[in-house]
This record gives sequence, structure tokens and C-alpha cells, in this order.
Amino acid sequence: MMRKSSKVISLVLSGLMATSCFSMVAASAAQVDADSTGVMTAAERKAAGHQLVFFQFPSSAWGANSSVKYNAKKHTCNVFCNYYAYYGNKGEVKESSWEAPSTSMYKDAKGDSLYYFDITESGKGELEEGADYGVLFSTKANAGQTDLLQPNTDGYQTCDMYFNTNSLGTTYHIVEPASKATVRENTANSQKIDYLGTNDAEGQSVRKVSTLCAYIDGAKAGNSPDALEMANALQKYLPNPVNEPSFTWAKIKPVIEKFGASAQDVYDLYVEKFGAKHDEGVQYVHVDGADDLKDDGTLKDCYRYTSITTTEVDEATGVEKEKVTKYPDFDLVKERLNLPTEPAVVDIDSVAAAMDGEVKATEALPTVAGAVGGNYSSEAVWSPADEIAAYNTEYTLTVTFTAADGYQFTDATTAALNDKAFDKVELADGKLVATATFKTEDEPVPADTFVVAGTPADIFGTAWDATNEANLMTANDDGTYTKDYTVDKAFDVVQLKAVKNGADWYGDETGNNATFALTGAGTFTVTAAPTEDGYVVSVSGDIVADVVFEVGTVYAVGNGEGTWLNGAAWDPAFASNEMTEVAEGVWEIEFANVPDGFERQIKFAIDGAWTHNFGGAFAESGVATDAVYNGDNIAFDTDDVCTVKAQLDLREFDFITKEGAKFTITIEYAPVEEVGIIGDVNGDGNVTIDDATLIQQRGIELVKFDEVAEKLGDVNRDGRISILDVTCVQKYLAQYTEGTGEAGNKLLADGRIIPANK
Repeated sequence: MMRKSSKVISLVLSGLMATSCFSMVAASAAQVDADSTGVMTAAERKAAGHQLVFFQFPSSAWGANSSVKYNAKKHTCNVFCNYYAYYGNKGEVKESSWEAPSTSMYKDAKGDSLYYFDITESGKGELEEGADYGVLFSTKANAGQTDLLQPNTDGYQTCDMYFNTNSLGTTYHIVEPASKATVRENTANSQKIDYLGTNDAEGQSVRKVSTLCAYIDGAKAGNSPDALEMANALQKYLPNPVNEPSFTWAKIKPVIEKFGASAQDVYDLYVEKFGAKHDEGVQYVHVDGADDLKDDGTLKDCYRYTSITTTEVDEATGVEKEKVTKYPDFDLVKERLNLPTEPAVVDIDSVAAAMDGEVKATEALPTVAGAVGGNYSSEAVWSPADEIAAYNTEYTLTVTFTAADGYQFTDATTAALNDKAFDKVELADGKLVATATFKTEDEPVPADTFVVAGTPADIFGTAWDATNEANLMTANDDGTYTKDYTVDKAFDVVQLKAVKNGADWYGDETGNNATFALTGAGTFTVTAAPTEDGYVVSVSGDIVADVVFEVGTVYAVGNGEGTWLNGAAWDPAFASNEMTEVAEGVWEIEFANVPDGFERQIKFAIDGAWTHNFGGAFAESGVATDAVYNGDNIAFDTDDVCTVKAQLDLREFDFITKEGAKFTITIEYAPVEEVGIIGDVNGDGNVTIDDATLIQQRGIELVKFDEVAEKLGDVNRDGRISILDVTCVQKYLAQYTEGTGEAGNKLLADGRIIPANK
């Protein structure tokens, strides 16, 4: 016979079981908002006031969305968002490494093609009202596929698009359909293409000025002046010896016309935007031995600037990095914009004397001021009124002299003007109208120029300088270009390329630098020979020999960030990244506490320079793989905090064949102790109805749990054990897909929760 106290307890348990069943039914109809990983969803970020920007992965243009890598723990992907301040931003927008983990985008669910970037969480600086920004999206997913629009590349990216507060919460898209009409030249690298894009608000692929001063069509920003892009280009490219020759007035004029700006607009905005920085900077001064002067002793244009050097400290590593920003001098900017440095003031004689000259194509029309006397005034007008004269065009200068009240011009005045080389002088209505006509020459067909650029500077005067006319090659009747050099000593390593028209760089048959040694004093010849794809460069002469490959030191180099590569980005001689020779011909280095991240990249630089380096394709952690001489970056992912060990083995390397080198990348993750399976409070290794009963009894304090059972009994992770945890276990046992909390998942000692099969 059941005792009274036992009956009461049974009734209580029955009531709890009934309540649990009711809760299970009710919960199945509700949507569970909390993500099991603890990562905020896009909706939760919006509700918290975060600034978000969305991007729709363009499967038809960039390949399969399923190829995008997805971190299930953090919801981050190897689709990247890079944004920057463009105009009107008052606060700081921090620059970040290209495609660094900090620029990874999120998505709420694996397989979804909608990605978003949290500007607020990034710490780079939020968008401000009334300011314009630039943004582009990129990914390494599907790289190298031959059936896409841009095959065999290392990834895809959108064009720069305008971006402001009106764009927040909207979605960016690639323009469809995916065809050649949807791509354009990358403004910083003419060998690459970008994909045109737009969004649901105002952001579109922007108008740009390329490194070669070409206009690339696009949309105008909502808040930015028409002259801004050219003002930015002059600041960025005039101090660069490679790009500076492209910014001539003949090229600048049609570009700013397409922007709807004038030369004066560009100059005024340049002074407004960069004037204070220019005045604050340090003026470049000629240094003895530097190849920075023209033949007349004045500075070459690319050295007419002031510069500001700033030092930034990496918070993770404490490593200091210097950044130099150059601001071209105002008079140089004026010259490139064809603006006069001083206004011209002339009298009648000088006005007439201007007729004795000529108008030269690609040069500014002569500035002629209307003369003023005691009894007359005059006005001079060019027709057409071009700022720069065009080829094969007729220009007419008309000077109209107006007599003051009570005065008249006489025939003698007309004769005097005729004597001043005007084509025609007419007297009518008290005014003298004198005209002169000029015809400009036909446009010449420019010949190709080839310049040798290389190192060391002892041979070429300046290292890797495509503008040094001392290295100009001679054109031959057979279509080749040659240049002879005489040296008075031996050189261990010489590298060079031939540069066509200051833009196209040609190397050996592989496209790399022509690399060789010189055995002593003598002469050698550089030849650029035409091929179907361009030109191939070769070197000949009795003193030319193969390079003797010797290794002194080896450095690890790559896209360093934080603890990865000690924070050094692409520095081939960073002291902390020098590798240790652990055996003859074998070098190793180790990096601890490397966080999770996509696209870790590394190469191995010999003797702290890029002359000899090794790359390759990562296969698997701990597996020795072929190291490719001067090959591609080695790229791999880290899924959690880990130690990365890198090894370069050159014991079997043959410099002639460039084969035999091996590299090994080893990724080691620290083991984490498991607490147990959530819901398994009796410790038998499985979640069963017995566990549900024990949790139910613990909820009304009929039993006590030890410390482990307390952690495993909180199934819904709300910080307490209650009937809600019983409901989660019951749903789990009934194979519900929702409302089960974390039942069946593993709890680790560090508090993380992972799937049971890991």
C-alpha cells in the first residue's frame, strides 16, 4: 500500500510531466531566436543599432556559392568587405589589410548567399551623414575555374562603389547577366578586371581615374565634387616615377571634361583638400648621389613634393611601422593642369606681337589680354575657345578695339595694325576688329619606346626605374629592341625587365625577371624580341653566366596580422621572422597563438630580399609539398587558435631546374577537455528518459547534482535548471529539430559548445 507522502510526491511529478508536455507543444509553435553559437544575427545587430551593409553572392558570375568557406562557430566567411573614406568624413576611418580576417563578412546560415558586414563591430569607424565612402567586395572562392568570366585567377572582386548612410541596410549586387558588359579594367592594375555592381539605394560602380590617367566610366557620388577624383589622382600618382609620366595635360583635359570639371576646379579642390598637409610636410631636398635631377639641375617632377611620415604601432605585437604620404607641390599641379603661374598683362604692341607666333597642338592657346589706353579699350577672344590646342585645327584670334566717347579710329591706326601681322583689320561703327588665323599641325604617330629597368643601380643608374632615359633601348629593323651595357666588375645577381611605353613590363620566357650573373668586366646585351603575346627578354654576352644560388638567411613573409608573422605584412627582412636552420639546408619557424582566420598567406624570402623566394600550393597540414621558386603565395586557413610551424627544405633544390625544394606547414590545435554531453546528467554517455527524470527531480530539489551535472543539466543554457530543460530533453528524444536547446551537444571545459560528432 502506498504511503501518503509517496502519493503526494507522485501527484507532483505527474503534474510536472503534464506541464512539461504542454510546454513542449507550445514551444514547437514558437521560433527560437537565440543562435546556438552565441553569434548575433543580422536582425539582432540591426536592433542593437549596428551599421550593416549586405552583399548578394553572384553565383552566375563568380561560380558556386557553395564554394565559399563558412566558419560555423563565428558565422564568418571568406567573402570580404573593404570600405574607406572618400569625401566629407570628419572622423578617422582606419585602413585594414586587404582581405584580412577583420574584413570577413558574416551570414546567418550556411548555404545562404546573402552576406553582411558589421561596420560598428569592425572598429574601423562608422559612416557619417553627408559623407561619401567607397566599398568593394571580394572572395577567393571559385578561384581558377575555367568556365567563369575571368578564369584561372586568384579570386574575384567588385568595382569600387559609392557608399553612404543611405546605403546602410541595403544589398549590393553584381550587374546581371554575367558577361563582358558587366566588367571593367581594375584602376590599379590593368591586367585585372572588376565586376560592375549596384545596390538597392544609391551606391553604384564609381567613375575612376586609372594609374595611366584614363577615364573609367561609372556613377557620380551624391556628395562629392566633380573635381575630386582627379585631385586625388594627382596627389597619389605625381610622386610615383612609374605613373607620373602618364599625367600630362593632353591626357588630363579629356578626363576632367568627362567628370564635368575644369582645370581650375581641380586645382582649387587640391589646395582645399591637401593644402594643409602639404604645408605641414617636409620638402624633398636633393641628396648627393640620388638620381633625382634633370639635365638643367632642377628636380625631376616626381620629386617635387613634401611628405609626412607617420608611425603606427600594432596593438597586438607592439611593432612600429612607418607610412610616408607625399603631396606634390602646388606649382607642379598647376603645370600639369596647364594653369598659368602668373597672369599676363600686355599693351597694344604686345597684343599685336602675339600674332607673330604660332599655335602648337597639345599646348595652351596663348593668353592675350585686351589692351586699354587713354581713349580706347580692347577685348581678345579665341575661336574655338579651347584651353589646349588640338591637332589639325584652325584657330582664330579676334581683337576688338573700342574707341572711347568722342574719339574715332583713323585709317592710320588701321594701317599700323596691319603692319603688326594681323590677317585682316576692319573699321566699322567706331570699332577696329583685327583677326589672325593659325593652323595646328597634324597629329604625329608616336613610336613605341622600350626602357630597361632593373637592379643593381650600379649598372642601371636607378633601380627599377622605367623612366630613366639612360636605359632607352634601340629599335631594330627586325622588330627587336636592344641595349648594350659595359661593366667594370663582376656582379653575383642582376635582374631586369623591358618596359614598353612606361606601362607594359616584359620578362623572360616565364614572365619573371631575367636573372643572371656577370663574371667580370665586359659588355652584355639586353634584347626584347616580339612574340604572339608581347615580348620576351633575353641577355647575351661572354660575361653572362647563371646565378650561383647560395643561401645565407631565410625569412618567413606574408600577410602578417596580430600574432601571425609577428604582425609584419609582406616585409622580406623583418627581423623577428628570420627562420632557424635546424639542419643543413632546412629552416624552421613557429608562430604561437595564431587566431582563426581565412587566407593565411606565407612565402620564404632568401637573404631578406625578393630576389630569390619560394611559394607553392598548400596541400595538408604536416605534409611536405613542392616549394616553387618565385611561385605563388602559400595560402591556408586556421579554424581556431593554434600554433603554425613553417619549414623550408632546400637540401635537394637544383637552381638550374628550379626543382627539389619542399615546404611543410603544420597547424597544431591545443586539445580542450570535454565536460560531457549536455543533458546526460547521470554520466552514462547518452541522453535518455532517465536524464529527463533526474533533471525534473533536481528542478523541484528532490535530488542534488554535483558540479558536472549542474553544468550538463542546464540544457537551454539560461543559467538555471527548470522544467524548461526537461522539455528540451523530451523534444530531443522525440527527434524534434527545434526547441531542444543544446541537448546532445558536447560542453568543453572552456565553455564552448560543439556538435557531438566533433
